[in-house]
Amino acid sequence: MTDLLKSADELHLPPPSTAGLEHHEMRSHQILECQQQIELWKQKLQILLEEQQKHFKLAKLRMDAVLWDQIIPPEEKKDKEFILAALKSQQLPEALNRFDEDFFPLHIRSDRDIFMARLQREDFAAEFRQSSMIVPPPLCDEKEIMLEVVKRQPRAIEFVPDGW
Repeated sequence: MTDLLKSADELHLPPPSTAGLEHHEMRSHQILECQQQIELWKQKLQILLEEQQKHFKLAKLRMDAVLWDQIIPPEEKKDKEFILAALKSQQLPEALNRFDEDFFPLHIRSDRDIFMARLQREDFAAEFRQSSMIVPPPLCDEKEIMLEVVKRQPRAIEFVPDGW
């Protein structure tokens, strides 16, 4: 058996060529690049899937915001896009009706776009009358907002800053 196992010198084999090694190194490098590209595309696909899921939730909220608690996880309930989509719905969930500090921090309640979306709702005047809703302090200084609030709810004149 040991007769069969001879060294490369005894078999008179040529030494490995550098061209063969270079080819294998180049091939290994190409394989690594392909693996990196695959990982990059996997990450891009994951991002697209997450965006698609978000757009699906936004569309559902625009149609029926009462589903708020069922389809929106807690960490996304303070996301401006979700709040704006829900405000475009016909019927609001209780959390968006109250819109108080128990559910939303000041930076959300005083966001200009969110407040304007609330202001544009048909039920704004009734909501303003029934609740202790006030115009958030940062927005009280904006004439455009205050004029629109007073137009939709004359009682809000008490919130207009002195000297206007």
